[in-house]
Order: sequence, then structure tokens, then C-alpha cells
Amino acid sequence: MENVLFVLAISAGIFIFFRSAFHLLPQEQWQILAVLPHQKVSQGQWNGVNLTYYGLFVAAAVTLAVGHCMILLGSIGIPMTKALLFATILLGVCIPASKVLAKWVEKKSFTFTIGGASFIGILLAPIILLSLNSWRPQESLPILPTLSALVISFALGEGIGRLGCISFGCCYGKPLSACSPFLQKLFHHFHFRFSGETKKVAYEGKLELTPVLPIQGITATIYIMAFLMGLLCFLNGWFGIALMTTGLTTQIWRVLSEYWRADYRGNRAFSAYQLMALLGCAYLLFVSWLSSSSISITPNILNGLGKMWSPEILVFLQVLWISIFLLMGRSKVTGSMMSIYVHKERV
Repeated sequence: MENVLFVLAISAGIFIFFRSAFHLLPQEQWQILAVLPHQKVSQGQWNGVNLTYYGLFVAAAVTLAVGHCMILLGSIGIPMTKALLFATILLGVCIPASKVLAKWVEKKSFTFTIGGASFIGILLAPIILLSLNSWRPQESLPILPTLSALVISFALGEGIGRLGCISFGCCYGKPLSACSPFLQKLFHHFHFRFSGETKKVAYEGKLELTPVLPIQGITATIYIMAFLMGLLCFLNGWFGIALMTTGLTTQIWRVLSEYWRADYRGNRAFSAYQLMALLGCAYLLFVSWLSSSSISITPNILNGLGKMWSPEILVFLQVLWISIFLLMGRSKVTGSMMSIYVHKERV
């Protein structure tokens, strides 16, 4: 019963939050979270560093995903020290890869790709697991349940992270007028209309205030639904089904969704990210087949939640949130000018 209540509570919280986020985040004031004075230009005038809601949402998404993965691994009795080591190694590879792959595909230095990072994570996770298990076999991580927990948590993080894309106006959809009559009718009332000339949809796509397909919102919803289905399967001990349900749904949607996106993702008709997603599907099927032996583990979500209150887990997640926000929250493509002065009538 506690497993069902856990899934229902998460479902209700996320979808209530999404409803408000989809309405508010396309607005201009939801792009820049804060501005810090950086370099003095003249008396009282400073160049500023823009801190973005994109960074806030991405940092929250990564932290929630890692924290949720820790909960799932704890629910099947995995030692937290081993789980933390696995997460640290994987993040240490995937975070730099998100920038390197974006630069390779899009030829841009100041952007990131979550799709590319997830492909690297899917590719390397089984190898990292096998290496850790050979290093300390007495605390081995079961391959299939661990990969299931990882892919489920990725879907949660990707779903929440798409809110950052709405805020910044990146990963935007095609103009509704350029879509099929069916899509125009389907999304006549539910579309995004971005305001603010500093949003990517405005300065790159020239689509400010134009009704566009809400592809970020659709993607967020599909990923969260995949996460919830996978979570329910995982908590019932159906690890292979959980891995396939969540993994294939997210990767196949990555392939399909790009046909309705208007942002730049390279010069190819079939993008590198779509190819990565297809290869990721094949790789997940292969790994699932190799790890398909019977596993008699019954997850207990209360045990997983209990293990989250250890100091090392809490400190790790706090440091992770701060690190991701500092890395991805400082805008490199927008600038600001600040005027700082004294209210003399209040002195």
C-alpha cells in the first residue's frame, strides 16, 4: 500500500506544479532569476551576470533525479556508499559530455544537451557497474535493478528539466501555423506563446509572441508518465519491465519529438541526437537481455526513504545542486547592465 501511496503523492504534486509552470514560464519575467554585479563600467553602472530559472530548474532536476535514484537503490538494500560512488562517477562523465556533444553537434560553445548526456549515461552505466562490482564484490550492485532505478530517475529529471527549457525558450516547437490541421486543432487552446526578446525562441527562431507547439510541455508530460509507469513496475519488483517501459518510451519520444521542434540541432535531416536515441534503445534491449536472469528482490520504499536522512546523502545532494546551478545557471548568451544608487531622501 505504501508503494501505491508514494506513486500517487508524486503524481499529484508534479502535475499540479506542471499546470502552473506551463502557464507562467513562457512569460518574459520567468527567464532571469537574479542579476549579480560583475564589472564596474562607470559611476554606479555595472555589467551584470544573469542567473537563470533554467539553471534553477536543471539543478533541481538533476538533484531530484539523483536523490530519487538513491531512494530506489536504498529500497532494494544497496549500500549508500556504493550508490553514491556510482552516481558520482556517472555524473562526472555525463555533465562534461552534455557540453562537449552539444558543441560537436550544434557547433556552439555555450549550450548543453541533455539528450546527448543521457546517451553517454546509458552507454557507460553498465560498464561502470561491472567495474565497481569487480572492485568490491561483497557490495555488488545488481545490474538490472540498478539500471532500472537509473533510467526511471533520468525520466524524472528530464521531465522536470524541461521546465527550464520553457523558461529560457530553448528546445522550442514549430509554429502552430506550420503544423498539420489535426495538430492545429488539437493545440488550439494549449500552445506556448513566448514573450521576451532574450528568449532563444525569439532571438534564434524569430517566434516571439507566435503560437508554437508546446513541445517542451508535451515532452515533460510524457517523460513524467514514463517515470511513473516505470516507478510502479520497479516497486513491484518488475525490474526488466520498468527498464524497458521507461527507457524505450523516453528514447523513442526523443526521436519522434524532433520532427515537431524548430530549434537548431545540426544540419542533418535525421539529427545526431535522434541517432543516439535509437542506438540507446538498441543498447537497452541488449543489456536487458544479458541481465534477464531471475531476480528475487522486493523493494521497500520506506527503507529507501529512511536511508535518505544520512548526512553524507544530504550534503552530497546540496553540493550537487549548487554545482549544477553554478555551471548551468550563469547565462553566457544574455547580458545585463545595472544601476546602483542611494535613495538620498531616505538617508
